[in-house]
Amino acid sequence: MKLHRCIPLVALLAGLALAGCPTTPVGPTGGDGEGGGGTTTQVTEESREGFTEATAAFLQHRQAGSWTPEQCTAIADAFQEISEDTSAGIAEALYARGVTFQQCNLHDQARQAFQAALELKADYPPALIQLGVYALVDGDEAKAQQLFEKAYKADITAYEAYINLAILAFKRGNFRPGQQSAEGAADVLIGSALAVQADAVVALENLARFFFDYSQLAEANQRFRRFAMLVCQYAITKNPNYAPIYNLRGLIFLAEENIRAAIGDFRKVVERDRDNYEAHMNYASLNLGFRGYSEAFRSYTEALRVRPDSYDALIGLGVSVRGLASEQESLEGEGEYIEGTRYTYAMAIEKYEAAKQLDAARPEAYFNIALVQHRFTNISQPEQYDPAIASYREALGHCSGQAPQGSGMDYDALRTAIQENLDRAVKDKETLVQMQEMDRQVQEADAAMAAAEAAAAAAEAAAAAQAAQQGGTDTPAPEGGTDTPAPEGGTP
Repeated sequence: MKLHRCIPLVALLAGLALAGCPTTPVGPTGGDGEGGGGTTTQVTEESREGFTEATAAFLQHRQAGSWTPEQCTAIADAFQEISEDTSAGIAEALYARGVTFQQCNLHDQARQAFQAALELKADYPPALIQLGVYALVDGDEAKAQQLFEKAYKADITAYEAYINLAILAFKRGNFRPGQQSAEGAADVLIGSALAVQADAVVALENLARFFFDYSQLAEANQRFRRFAMLVCQYAITKNPNYAPIYNLRGLIFLAEENIRAAIGDFRKVVERDRDNYEAHMNYASLNLGFRGYSEAFRSYTEALRVRPDSYDALIGLGVSVRGLASEQESLEGEGEYIEGTRYTYAMAIEKYEAAKQLDAARPEAYFNIALVQHRFTNISQPEQYDPAIASYREALGHCSGQAPQGSGMDYDALRTAIQENLDRAVKDKETLVQMQEMDRQVQEADAAMAAAEAAAAAAEAAAAAQAAQQGGTDTPAPEGGTDTPAPEGGTP
């Protein structure tokens, strides 16, 4: 069962609260020799339009969830050109360049871009926060804390800095809920974040995500899952209509094996945000796991409405159709009348073929086609196994590399499943060949026995006829009547 998570713009250190890409240049300044406050740079209309176009391209790829290193580099270079077109440079554009690199995990280039942004504007909070995150990744907590503190001192409304400092405090055990709080404690920092943005549910969501991810690193840290749940509950009280927080809480419920509550939360997400792809996929996946094919079918269909080029949604939709076809087949076998749409295995294969058109290199479509050919087809001749065997082998051929980033697939486990089904198909074919050979031998033996019995019966009938004929010749009937001598002495 593969679930989808609503990941923030940059997922470093298990989901620290990070600033997003600015949508327009805001008050760019040229850098002086110290990288400090220069004079305000007048942004030309051409630069503003270029930034808007580059940002639109960024958001389009981010929403589609499809990035390649070439796409990242192209958009990042567009942001750099916008900065270079202005004599003093634009910090916001260089920051956007860094965030773009992060989408493809090009973190060395991202660091350089953020550092370049600080050379233009030394107290630019988003760049300070991003570099603080990298400092945490490097294990330099002291530097990270310095950068986060510099960020909120430069902009008291930079609530992400407070949240990240709160995470540091949690890691150090400096959290005493319900007790008198000390300066620098996590609860104080969270309060500061909410003070500058009372409805900072995005920050709370990221904080909860950090606790949840951290809880899965080791059994000893399971208490952090409870922290995650508490933060989610608090965020919901702040804004009960914020859909992503329900998606995260659903994942937490799932980790606690509370499936019913998880399904309920994923349903709440799509009720509040019909375009939330991750929630549709999560809700569908859970229903599919419990053979709720109708619900899964509807949710995968909605996911495809949001992302028509989703390979995973097409595969899930195909599995849902296959399940519905199997259910209807069973009902028809029991004499039930099927109302509404009639689902077929051919419809499922259509979905898998559509997925192959999106990405012919991935093995899942080939594997699912093989399953239909093997397990959901009436096979009466050994050669009818050949299409499934060929599809299984083709799936294995596409399962040699690494699973696509973000797919959630374990190709090692998938290879094992494909091989097991391939072995089973080959064995089923061999078994059918053996059964047919046994049937042929039995039929030949029966035919020989029947021929022998017929020959014996014919021989017996011929012998009986001959014996009857010979018996009649040995005792012929007397000619001229009966010759009986008269009694002596005459009549008394």
